[in-house]
Amino acid sequence: MSYEEVQVEKEITKTKADKKAWTSAEEVALAKAWIHISTCRKVGMEQGRDRNWERILEHFSEAMGGTPRTRHGLNTKWKTMNAAMGDFNGLYIQQSP
Repeated sequence: MSYEEVQVEKEITKTKADKKAWTSAEEVALAKAWIHISTCRKVGMEQGRDRNWERILEHFSEAMGGTPRTRHGLNTKWKTMNAAMGDFNGLYIQQSP
């Protein structure tokens, strides 16, 4: 591999620092898209995981007016958000009379 090929490959590869931070609006749009797709009576969770996230991405992209996000990115963010919501819910329940 030549020096030029290595340089081109480094430019193509994204690092964590290159990734765009999520905005509050994107987080809300992701939650709404997940709810909309997962509660769809017509298809629901009967579809495969990949198709489910493709549909969530389509709904999310529509809500945001287009997006550079991928279904993998949405899935990863959803896992983080879902865990945080579960923690919050557990704490809320503990504080309820």
